[in-house]
Amino acid sequence: MNEFQNELPKELCLKCGKCNGNLPKDFFAEIPDNCGYEGWLFLKREEYKQKIRQLDENAILLNIKIKNAKSNTKRKKFEHALRKIQEQLEKYEQDYGNINF
Repeated sequence: MNEFQNELPKELCLKCGKCNGNLPKDFFAEIPDNCGYEGWLFLKREEYKQKIRQLDENAILLNIKIKNAKSNTKRKKFEHALRKIQEQLEKYEQDYGNINF
């Protein structure tokens, strides 16, 4: 079991037999129709998308701040923060695939 599977609320499983007891590996996993985890996985996907959108918004704001920065010190600070955000986005993309929704 991975970390994601350990945090799954076990009481949501309907024991229908459609998945042969295989728990979803992440919140983008394919699951059978009417699976008890369907709503919970939807919620987790939406939380993930919200994080990505927030990072994207912060990156846009930092790009604006970089363009408008009056001193090199502030510009470098904003560029450093932008690199951190880009690293986070790349990690999410490596872990879960396409992050453009």
